[in-house]
Amino acid sequence: MSGSSSLFASLAQFGGLLFFAALLLLWLRTRSPWLLAGMMASALSLLCRVGFLFDAAGLSQMPVFMGVWQLAGLIEAVCLLGYAIAEYSSARGVRAP
Repeated sequence: MSGSSSLFASLAQFGGLLFFAALLLLWLRTRSPWLLAGMMASALSLLCRVGFLFDAAGLSQMPVFMGVWQLAGLIEAVCLLGYAIAEYSSARGVRAP
């Protein structure tokens, strides 16, 4: 069973890295501050995932760690939404706030 759980943990790490790479590629093209903030939150989320791999039992008992990890994920989503709204507005010729 531990073989399959380490496989799933590796897939989760890979997914996080792919998401970060996608944000990086978009940022290199547009230099959007939304994407830069999203990349920072994504990097923090990846660090939390790596830390969780090494000490899941200890870190899962730390409410601050779990809160930071969840907040980083929320910030990633908000930044991606902000970027999408800004791109949509600029495509329509409307100035974003």
